[in-house]
Amino acid sequence: MRPMAEQSRVAIYGAGDLGHSLARILAVRGTEVSGFLDDRLPVGDTFCDLPVLGPGRDAGLLTARDNGLSIAFAIGYRRFDLRASRFEALRRQGVRFARCIHPSAVVDPTVTLGQGVVLFAGAVVDHGCAIGDNVLLNTGATVAHDTRIEPHAFLSPSCVLAGFVHVERCAWIGLGANIVDHVTIGRGAVVAAGAVVLRDVEPFTMVAGVPAQVKKHIEPFDCGGQG
Repeated sequence: MRPMAEQSRVAIYGAGDLGHSLARILAVRGTEVSGFLDDRLPVGDTFCDLPVLGPGRDAGLLTARDNGLSIAFAIGYRRFDLRASRFEALRRQGVRFARCIHPSAVVDPTVTLGQGVVLFAGAVVDHGCAIGDNVLLNTGATVAHDTRIEPHAFLSPSCVLAGFVHVERCAWIGLGANIVDHVTIGRGAVVAAGAVVLRDVEPFTMVAGVPAQVKKHIEPFDCGGQG
């Protein structure tokens, strides 16, 4: 993980709802968006009034040719196996990933942020936290002190994590969920909207309710690495 830094130009991989949102965050920050990479749209098409530059596999070539260009990653929403595998494949190509951080997000100076982190408007990350690569904190998500979030996790709007929480890879915290201190959310787990989590959640399980209880088990998938 590296300190926060500005990128001069960004191309967004994923011409969809999430890509549109990232384009808006980058515009608010005054960052130039060169265009979109997408595996479905033809080169020369447009999305959000910006050109389609090519498929995602071209990301490595583009960043190799242009030292000022980095990639904002906007694919795999609700498909965390895809989200993790595509990101890790691009990382192996040496792709530079942009952080997309809304100006209204509050991040303590002691926080460490991985590559490709996305923080929507009103997100708050308190002191001593570590946010891994390709983690997304949606609007108004709150992460209290000394919490660790591993790569490819996704926090929905208005969820709240207390201190010393550990969120493992590819976990999904639902809208308005609350997690008490010192709880671990296992890899690939799903915390349903509005749940109140009082104890550890095992990997690849879905919990819901107040207090949260196991509702089903999820077929395990590749979360893109260890730890």
